[in-house]
Amino acid sequence: MLKKGMPQDLEDIIQFMELQESAEKSSTAKAKAQNNNGNQIGGTQAGSNKRKGSSSGQNGGSSKKAKKHCALCDKHGGPANSHNTDDCRIYKADGSKKGQSRGEKKSNHSFAQLEKKLEKAEKKLTKMSKKMDRLTVQRTKEEPETTATPEGVGRVV
Repeated sequence: MLKKGMPQDLEDIIQFMELQESAEKSSTAKAKAQNNNGNQIGGTQAGSNKRKGSSSGQNGGSSKKAKKHCALCDKHGGPANSHNTDDCRIYKADGSKKGQSRGEKKSNHSFAQLEKKLEKAEKKLTKMSKKMDRLTVQRTKEEPETTATPEGVGRVV
């Protein structure tokens, strides 16, 4: 049928496809029969590519990975599921903090230094506000005031 080339008639195509399907089904049935007749190697079937499931009955990932839990972080607050209690870097066994964590860095400034910086900033702010007041007063003096006349023409006073 295919010696002539690709069949053009729809009935010929359907007939050809049915023949191919039946040939494929029969060849797969023969292969299954051979595998079931005792061609097993070491308790597994030859040609089987399927993975064996775990005996725990879980679908998907394995449960071999150990769960992590820190009792100290769970009690006092912190990432309890990221490490074990023995590996805790945040809390001591008595519950007190070990040291500074990454987010709690000490400031290098004392209160007196911070107060001086605040006073400087306040002085600068008052100086700038006085300067702005002077500039707005000068601007209002420089701009002439216009009044409307009955003719509609603006006249400078």
